[in-house]
Amino acid sequence: MINDLKTALKVFKYGYPARPLHYLTMILIVIDVLVTIFYKPMLFFDIVAFVGAVLYHQYIYSLDVSNMVGASPYKKKFQTSICTLLEGAVFLATYILLYVSKIISIYLLNHEDDGSIIFISIFALAICILNILSPITYKFYSIYIGLIAASFIITFIALTIFNEGGEDEFAIGVKLYTLMEINPLIWLIMVVAVLIISSVLQYVMSILVYKRDISRLAFHHLYQSNT
Repeated sequence: MINDLKTALKVFKYGYPARPLHYLTMILIVIDVLVTIFYKPMLFFDIVAFVGAVLYHQYIYSLDVSNMVGASPYKKKFQTSICTLLEGAVFLATYILLYVSKIISIYLLNHEDDGSIIFISIFALAICILNILSPITYKFYSIYIGLIAASFIITFIALTIFNEGGEDEFAIGVKLYTLMEINPLIWLIMVVAVLIISSVLQYVMSILVYKRDISRLAFHHLYQSNT
């Protein structure tokens, strides 16, 4: 597992279009952390940072389109363990970094809390759905838009449910806020556990659909350049 992760960290930069988006993602995450600590949490930067963090499986899958990787003995690992480990590690690190920066901002520096901790947790869990199904999206690309739409609909419904009830002590949202305020570490552990489980499910899904060819629609420009 460690060797696969090391391999992923070495080769992902050769994926498409890894270099510019990787650096952009890192810059946006740094901006998000700095804005959170020195000003206040802002949901816009959280969303952009998360979106950048889930693109790493695309970089690995794009390598499979090349003749070099397609003919190598690592082909299966690139679509299964290597892809899953890289995306899971980057996404998990991003969530933990953003979560800790918000804890510092809200609880230590007393900045205004607009529910950003709950939001990034729910948003992260919604993206887990896309992560689990990402192997399918690159094999059956025509359903990709539908999966994205479903994920954001689920996020909207979840946020609506968690915000219902106002000050009602039995409302789901109030219970979650209470748990987070009592022990932010327990809240972090719970969400991290779900993220890890989603990575395991993503790996299982990638094994199930591995034998299917990558959709030409997913990397249309790369297939054209290889012909």
